[in-house]
Amino acid sequence: MLYLLISCTRSEDCAAYTVECEVACASDPDCEARCADSEAVCTSTLLTFPVNLVVITDAAPTATEAQLREEVHILNEFFRQEDRDPLLHFQYGQHALWSDVSGSSCDLVDMVGDATAWVSDDWEDAVDACTDTAVVSQSQINLFVYDDYTDSDGYGSITSRGRVNGNHPYVLIDVERLDHTTQSPEEHEMGHAFGLGHECDPTATLSTSTNIMASATDCAGSGGLRDIGFDVGQVETIFETALDSAVELGL
Repeated sequence: MLYLLISCTRSEDCAAYTVECEVACASDPDCEARCADSEAVCTSTLLTFPVNLVVITDAAPTATEAQLREEVHILNEFFRQEDRDPLLHFQYGQHALWSDVSGSSCDLVDMVGDATAWVSDDWEDAVDACTDTAVVSQSQINLFVYDDYTDSDGYGSITSRGRVNGNHPYVLIDVERLDHTTQSPEEHEMGHAFGLGHECDPTATLSTSTNIMASATDCAGSGGLRDIGFDVGQVETIFETALDSAVELGL
């Protein structure tokens, strides 16, 4: 059952959160439509998304299960609102190391080593076409550890990516950015996977506190530290996308 989360307050003695509902869909037709099939508007737990973590590059031969599980912990720690309240809960689902998937017939596994620059549609097609459940899960968010390639930087590129993908979200984290290095990649790319675009901060430098979705891509300035949580408008987009994604994933 899906619920609209109105506001969340951290519990003092556990990792769960209680939800206080003061106004439920008051004069909000869009809200009413989203809740039409729900038995209630509020729940005591956050909407939980299992995560499938897969290494699809031989550039990470020493990646471990513990390191992949840590990526889930990082998401839960940093995928937050401006007031540091959480929005969603991420749960370890399954994982596969490079040694587990290197022989897969999925084109997705071969693409990382092809030394060709990113083409969004090609990657989405490859993700959607993959039927190897060790590589792509149809009921979880897929987080792939890969090695990005660009024509200018070769495999020195560390660009990471996130896509809504028809509400079957996936994230690509460059192997050099595991463990929450270099501008908060996990929460930034997961923001993309839940429908967010970039935010521009023309005055930012690499050491400036900025919104999680700040970026220098197509913007002046810098992405900065990306250490400020999602604002009200971003939270609304995340919740709406999360509800649609939960339906598509069968949660």
